[in-house]
Amino acid sequence: MALAKPNTQPIYTNTIINWDVRLTTQVTDRVLTTTPPEFIGTFGTFGGIIWNIRAVPLGNNAPTTLRIFGARTADSVISSYSLLFEVALPRIVSDVNASGLDLVGTNVATDVHALSDVEVPLPRIYSRNTEESRGLVREGGYSLYASLGVAVASGWDLHLEGGEY
Repeated sequence: MALAKPNTQPIYTNTIINWDVRLTTQVTDRVLTTTPPEFIGTFGTFGGIIWNIRAVPLGNNAPTTLRIFGARTADSVISSYSLLFEVALPRIVSDVNASGLDLVGTNVATDVHALSDVEVPLPRIYSRNTEESRGLVREGGYSLYASLGVAVASGWDLHLEGGEY
């Protein structure tokens, strides 16, 4: 039985990506009309992968939605953006009294009281010879953008980690 030839051109990332953006008042609808989302970054010539997105609350925030958009070119033409996915971000409350009510008397049993990161779920990637992994893979020159569903008081820091091919 002949052994298969080894893969002499494996796909490994060449450059590490650490993109950051702060979101507070960058609000858009799911279907963009006039307001563009906030620019995050553009993949290099050979494309790349994002394998981790974390949203870090900066203080008290109303519940909102994080929206991630993409475009094949980094331009300001609204019609070239497409919604890739969205995820709910919880209400963040740090001023809670012993009774479980916030300072205005609202029951906050379902609110998040600790300022913890929110891990944004990414699409699953399958290949024939590897285990399942998660990531957002895009071609060279592809740009990513982000926005919120409603403005928030303190804001969210969005951190993206990945690599370029």
